[in-house]
Parts: sequence; C-alpha cells; structure tokens
Amino acid sequence: MGFTLTSGLEGASGSYVLGAGELGAAFKAVVLVPTAGVIAAIVTGSDGESLIVFPWPASVLGGFSLYVQVWLSDPDGPLGYSASNAVRLDVP
Repeated sequence: MGFTLTSGLEGASGSYVLGAGELGAAFKAVVLVPTAGVIAAIVTGSDGESLIVFPWPASVLGGFSLYVQVWLSDPDGPLGYSASNAVRLDVP
C-alpha cells in the first residue's frame, strides 16, 4: 500500500497523518481531517514529491476506513503550514 504527495514544496519537511477516523478539526488555521493515529515524518524531494509505502495487514476487516493527509512546513501558508487534501480508503 502506498500514497504519493505531488506538487508539494521542494525540500519541505512535514508529516503523513494517518487515522482510522475523520476528525475535521481546525489546526494551525487549516483543517486536520484524519484522527492522528500514525504520524510519519517526511521531507519532499527536489520535485516536491514524497512517497510513503507500508504493508497492509491481512487482518483488517471489511468496513474499515483509513484517512491520509500530508502536512508540510510552508512559510507562505497559514501559521507556517499547509496541508494536502485528504484521501479516504475504504476496505470493502
């Protein structure tokens, strides 16, 4: 399983935020969509991209949803941060 961020700032530090629920709360003047279950630190490449890959557990039951969003340091963003759109993965 993997997710790719595109069109990020070159060499920006940030985090993938993954959670099993939808929070939708204001954070740093932007909306944090996933509940913060797992946070993985990243740095974007010279192309502004980042890839996170992880094994999908076979024990995950149908009906499970995973929300993913990327947060980056951004001097031009609200309070110095910007966030990607969020993605929801639903297990049938």
